[in-house]
Amino acid sequence: MEEIAALAQVHPSAVEAIRAGHVHQRSEAVRQRVLAAIAELEPLPEVEWYELREGTRVALRRWLEVRQRVVEALPLAGGRTALWVTLRASQAGPPGVTLRPQGVWRAYAKGVTALNFVMAGRYGWSPLPTTMEQLRRAVEAEPLSGERVAELVSA
Repeated sequence: MEEIAALAQVHPSAVEAIRAGHVHQRSEAVRQRVLAAIAELEPLPEVEWYELREGTRVALRRWLEVRQRVVEALPLAGGRTALWVTLRASQAGPPGVTLRPQGVWRAYAKGVTALNFVMAGRYGWSPLPTTMEQLRRAVEAEPLSGERVAELVSA
């Protein structure tokens, strides 16, 4: 992220916004510089892209807005740009440290276990999977075609 920002001569938040699809938040000139910087750098490893359902997009958008307010309100000693950061001091270090995959797994398991406990017995509640692997297996998703990915990224 920082490498792209340095090459495009923009703030890393501009790169994040453009890569997240929030192109309306930045000028077309900034968008073009960021896209040119991305194209100039080494190709990224192959990844699979999946289209999110509308409800998932709404929930994710709301979560990102709440996350932004929380991160701005806290005196974080670490970084603020990672998708998942610690909000209080932990074994990993001060608040703001980027969570590694194992930390995300633990946080997910702890949160879902608590939610399942609180919601147990409520009408219409089905317990959520308590591990990331169970969650991954619970959804059958088709990766997007290369043409569709190109269409979404260039939009």
